[in-house]
Amino acid sequence: MYSILMTVLVALAPSNMELAEDALIMSLEDIPGRIGEYGIESVAIEIEGEHAGSWFIKQTVSSMLHENGYTVAGRTEEGPVITLRIRPMELVVDYGDVSRPWVVGNKRVDRIATV
Repeated sequence: MYSILMTVLVALAPSNMELAEDALIMSLEDIPGRIGEYGIESVAIEIEGEHAGSWFIKQTVSSMLHENGYTVAGRTEEGPVITLRIRPMELVVDYGDVSRPWVVGNKRVDRIATV
């Protein structure tokens, strides 16, 4: 399980989706190298189970694989294709403390993205 704790000024803060995407990419960072060990160039992605964020996970995984030189294939592709099966269990952004450095000023918000 990967989590990112981020304390930021509200004006400069990434969105919750950006925070979740960063945590997801961290959780997947060793996959391109492991796929490369098999000499595979095309990967099919299959999301197993019911999860509200399945579309987001599939989109992020597809982008990450594409950026690493892999073709994200459908079931009709020919040639060596492996299927990367993903079962999402948790994808949340939780809020922690809200504070200000002084009595007035920008708020600080602790957020934790967990994948």
